[in-house]
Amino acid sequence: MRGRTTSLLSVVYCALFSLTFYNRAYGLSGHGVFGIKISSLKAPHDRRCKVVSTETINIHPGLELTSDAPFEISPVPCAPEVNANFCFSEHISVVGKTLDDAWKRIKTECDYFTSTDDSDVPKDLFPVNSNRKSQQILAPTSTPHLEVRPLPNLVTGCSSNRVDIVFFSDGYTVEEKSKFYDDATRLAVAITVNQTYAPVAPLLNFWGAFTPSAESGIGVGGKPKE
Repeated sequence: MRGRTTSLLSVVYCALFSLTFYNRAYGLSGHGVFGIKISSLKAPHDRRCKVVSTETINIHPGLELTSDAPFEISPVPCAPEVNANFCFSEHISVVGKTLDDAWKRIKTECDYFTSTDDSDVPKDLFPVNSNRKSQQILAPTSTPHLEVRPLPNLVTGCSSNRVDIVFFSDGYTVEEKSKFYDDATRLAVAITVNQTYAPVAPLLNFWGAFTPSAESGIGVGGKPKE
């Protein structure tokens, strides 16, 4: 296992960088440059996705000068679908100059779509409701339960207009669950009062995601722990 604090902080800094995505992609409203934003949910283990919304938005004028479609991937609390053994635990936002640009960018993150009513998913880009599931290994697997909960007094609003930052446990056993949430809360508070990030603290939600490790602590001498 990697170092606890290093592991937690790496997630924090990656999430904070997502703030620049909004400035780069959306810019200031009212300048008359429009593009397409596609939001979807993703199940990372098999890259299946579900469309959440497709909308026309103002975009930064600089986006006209590039063929790239800016995108952001952020973690969301794992909410299993009804009668399914998977969950969509990542949120993807893509902004493109055109609808085709946005879809082509999403294709780099999603292999196919499922459980979606959107009829405008391009058939030439994605097989909707693909039979890919038949290609999966049918042997049962045992996956530890992932518990996601908000950190005390550190959720400032709805995730739809906040940046969600999730601390994942690493090197904490079942008996150390309370210690993990205490450590995560302490680090989150330290971030919100830091001079650099205090101005954007009202835009951040902090969560803890706990999955028990078999062994406590971190490995040493190149020997990892379970």
